[in-house]
This record gives sequence, C-alpha cells and structure tokens, in this order.
Amino acid sequence: LQYYRATLDELRSGDSEAIRDGFESTAALDDILGKWVDQKGSSYSVWLKQPTDTKCMVERRHSNGRRRRFTGLIHLRDGENPAVAWGSSYTLAIDSSGTDRVRWIPVGDGSAFEWR
Repeated sequence: LQYYRATLDELRSGDSEAIRDGFESTAALDDILGKWVDQKGSSYSVWLKQPTDTKCMVERRHSNGRRRRFTGLIHLRDGENPAVAWGSSYTLAIDSSGTDRVRWIPVGDGSAFEWR
C-alpha cells in the first residue's frame, strides 16, 4: 500500500479545530481497517478484499440493526495530497497517540465526526 502522512495543515489549511487534540492526516488504508463505532452507535467493519486494493469494503450496522454494505466508499485518494477518503466529502485523520480513534474531516462545509 502507498503510505503518506501529512499534517492537517497540508490537508486543510486553517482547520484549527481538526488540528488540535493530536490528530494527523493519513493515506494508509491500514489505519482504518477493523471494527469501529461512531458517535451515534452505528458500527462499521472495514476490510480489503485483496491486500493491494485501494478501495475498502464497508459494512455498516445502524444502531437500529439495519445493515448495509458499501464498496469503495472509503478509498485511497491519489494526487498531490493523497489521503484516505470517505467519498469526496471527508478525509481521514488518526489520533497521533494510536489508532484507537479516528476523525473524519470534511473537505468543504460540514462537521467532523469520530469513530472509536
């Protein structure tokens, strides 16, 4: 897998809320693989079909029990500033003290959200 780490200043200049609390951007899909829970109680399983894939499989189990599977929603975005992306709306930042929580940073307007 390609690997790149940058400060959130490189990812989104001027986003002081995202920069504090020790988060940094990542372009390593390994940082998001596994099981996560969002702030509303939905759980997510994230995996790769093949180790060389640049798009993840995601299964979301909503807090009401409903399940949905996505292919490629979370992917490695190439280009000048590579990043792990959620569609075209969010990029991933990891807790620099470990990967026990991640923060999805909006590319444009919107609010960041976390998975644990």
